Order: sequence, then C-alpha cells, then structure tokens
Amino acid sequence: MSDNIPNIIPLSCVCQNYAWGKMGDTSAVAKLAFLNKDIQIDQSQPYAEYWFGTHKKGPATIKKNEKQLSDVVGELPYLLKVLSIAKCLSIQAHPNKKLAEQLHGDRPEVYKDPNHKPEMTIAITPFEAMCQFRNVQEIVQHVDAVPEFKQVIGEAGVAASIELKKETLTDGEKKKYLKDLFTFYSKADADMVKALVTKLIERVDGDHDKDTNNNVRKVENVALRLAAQFPGDIGVFAPFLLNVITLNPGDAVFLAANEPHAYISGDCVEVMACSDNVVRMGCTPKLRDTSVLVDMLTYNNGMPKIMKGEMLDALTRIYIPWDEAVTEFQIEYTDFNLSDNGDTAIEYTLRPFKGPSLLLILQGNGKTTDSSGNVIKFGKNGDGCIFYLNDPSNGLKIVEEKGDERLIIVRACERR
Repeated sequence: MSDNIPNIIPLSCVCQNYAWGKMGDTSAVAKLAFLNKDIQIDQSQPYAEYWFGTHKKGPATIKKNEKQLSDVVGELPYLLKVLSIAKCLSIQAHPNKKLAEQLHGDRPEVYKDPNHKPEMTIAITPFEAMCQFRNVQEIVQHVDAVPEFKQVIGEAGVAASIELKKETLTDGEKKKYLKDLFTFYSKADADMVKALVTKLIERVDGDHDKDTNNNVRKVENVALRLAAQFPGDIGVFAPFLLNVITLNPGDAVFLAANEPHAYISGDCVEVMACSDNVVRMGCTPKLRDTSVLVDMLTYNNGMPKIMKGEMLDALTRIYIPWDEAVTEFQIEYTDFNLSDNGDTAIEYTLRPFKGPSLLLILQGNGKTTDSSGNVIKFGKNGDGCIFYLNDPSNGLKIVEEKGDERLIIVRACERR
C-alpha cells in the first residue's frame, strides 16, 4: 500500500440477509450496519451476517472514493464477520485446501473459490452451537436412550454403536465405526425421518415427569427446538451426535477444516480464511451435498476446546487458532469495560504491528487521528465502525468518548 494513503481508512461493508438472521433492529448486524451508514433498517428483513474483507461475494469499499478495498490494497487472506442468529444454521463443514480446489474445479457454480475455510468464533452474547462429534460413549448412550434416534440409524447403525462400546478400540477404530454410524444416519429414508421426528415430539412433550436436569432430556429439548424450525428434517437428530455448547461473551471456539458444526443462536464475531465454501447436509433449504460431507469429516470426537484468549494487557486479549498450520488470522479484542478508571473516559494505544488489519468498533464512541492529521470518529455520528488499518507500526492511539456504552474494539490481522 502506498505511503501517502492514511493509516486508517473508513470502509463501507456488505450485509447478508439470510433467512436465519435476526429480524430488523433486534439484529446486532443491522445495528452495526446502520451505524456504519451502510443500510436503513427494514424491520421485516433478517440481518444475518455483516462481512468485512475482500471476498468477491461481499467486498468492502472505501467510503471516500467508493473503490473496492481489494483494488487498493490487494486481497486479504482472512474474512471478518459479525453474525446474528435467530434460527439454526445448516449442519455443515468446510473443506480443506485440497478438497476445496477439487470441489471448485468440479462445480464452480456451487463452490465458488478454491480456498479452505478454518474459522474462529468469539461470542458477543450467549452463543449456542453444535461443534464436533461427541465422545463416542455419549453417542452410544443416546442410541440406547432415544428410541427415535435408534430407529433413524437403523440396524446397521446400531451394530456400529455396539462396536463403539468396546473399551479396547484404538482411535482409528473409533473413527471407523463412528463414520459407519454417521453414514447410516445420513442415508435414513426421508419419510421415516419425518415420522420419527413426530414421534420424538409426542414422546417428549407427553412426558409430564420431565427431568430437565437429565442430560439426555436436555439434548432432546434441543432437538425439539430444531424440529420447530425444520419440521421433519434429518438435522433434528444432529444434537445426539454433535456436542451442544454455550459460549459466554468472550469465549471462543476454533473450527478446523472438515469438522461438523452448526450455530444455533446468539451473536458472534467470526474470522476465517477468505472463503465461502460450505458443504451441507441438514437444517437448510440449500443444496445438501451429503455424500461429500460424510467422506470429508475427520470423525474426531470429544469436546472442542473453549478458548478464553490470552491477556496482552489490562484491556486486550488475543485469540489465536490452536492449529499452527492456520496462519491467515488472529483476533485482538479490546474491552474498555475492563478499565479500572471507573466511568472515566480513557486513552489507549493499540499495540504496534506490521501489516494490514481490520478494525471493528463493536460498541461505544471514540476517536483517533490518521497519519494525515485528520480526526476519525467512531460510533454514533462518527465516521463509522469498520476501518482498514495500514501498518501503524507506532501503534494507534484511541481516545474514548463518554456515552451509554464503553468501547469494545476488535482487530483482525494475519497471525503473528
């Protein structure tokens, strides 16, 4: 990037109005996009994702001249988003680079880029998701305890679950039998699945002695919520296979390629390699590429690692993917609520770094000065809430301004 371009540049960015998004101004996406002067909020519209980056499906533009950011700075290796989820996303996984290249080459109209899509999600409200296969013993417990799930996987799936009960299995054997079970689940007859979803609802709703502390019943209740959103869908039974987790604000989870997951509800910041490749099989009106999904999964099982971030200083924590092979992104999350200055507005300098990054103002008001001496304001009546940072090697001084909310700042950049 040219030296005569300011070190901080206000951007206009793109909303995605997917059906699963929160409606109108209940959506954090809509509120941010309105604050950034990118939309006027339509209360009848869902606002699902707000994209910050150079991906061709939703490229950012420079506010001052309306040029695409990629035309000025080139392609960013990561894509930053905010998600607001009212309805469960599809049961899905993202391909690794080798598979992404193959899928893009074979069906570019479906898989529109050749890149992998590892991703990391940081909750900004309580955030519920299904992530990675459960410990196999939990899955076996669900086969034995949930008659409708047992019927969905059929005799062959039950046979695989019996093998999974053996305590002497190697990790490779566990993965083999888990894949067998999941394969039979994925091939269940659609009419049978619809009938079994109805039976599940009737049984759970008709149980007047509900033990809500029972772990199986908790999972059944998640399945019933999915049934209300996707009547008769095979994805209704996914919670019996996948971990259901709730992230508190500030908690994060990293999802490597080829791991099954589905976000259920809440708001989050998400960063990923710059790709939009998704392989789906349930809880969606979109293309279901079930055979590809079954073959691509790792069949790792157990709870995913919940990340808390590492504190860099009193206000900022850093989130880095646990997979060292993922070099495209990391997140720094600066929360002025952690200040010990009470309600007094404070000054803070983002740490120096080399290379470009994106700066997202999640809430609050503040200002900084760009390298040309211009004052850039954040928040209400300011210059927006999303900015491109051009290698501020001396750091970036932020001055908080008093308001109803303290500043929260997210910075995405390549892994350091």
